[in-house]
Amino acid sequence: MNTTNNELAIMIEQACAVVSAVEEPIGYPGWWSQQHLLSMIAAISDVFNINAEEDALITLIGAVDNIGTTKYKAAVKLLRLLKPGQMAVFTGVMFPEAAKLRARALGTAYIEVCKAVKLGKLDANEIVADKGIRLLETEFNRRLKEGKRAD
Repeated sequence: MNTTNNELAIMIEQACAVVSAVEEPIGYPGWWSQQHLLSMIAAISDVFNINAEEDALITLIGAVDNIGTTKYKAAVKLLRLLKPGQMAVFTGVMFPEAAKLRARALGTAYIEVCKAVKLGKLDANEIVADKGIRLLETEFNRRLKEGKRAD
């Protein structure tokens, strides 16, 4: 079944609403657990009617985590050096926005992957193959850079 341009536009709009609703999870100051990211991209998969297994989605999150950003990795290292009281202040000030930016970059990048599936540029089985992961990495990095420039 082919997806019309109108149907695709509605799917993109609904998926963007999922990403826009991303807020910092309670109990994880500045940190995004894999479960929260998994819930977000699973919801996006549902919007696009893509049946993605949980393991496949975890693979995608892992691919993005392996990309990381220099600043994000440096901040994680710095957090490990701080004492517990200092950590609470540091994470409360720095990490929530950085984590939200990272989660939204993942969400919008994944929308592009789903869009490629609906346009026939990518087979649903290729989402976690090299082609799908490369597309996700490229879109994630682009969106992360765009988000940082907006700061």
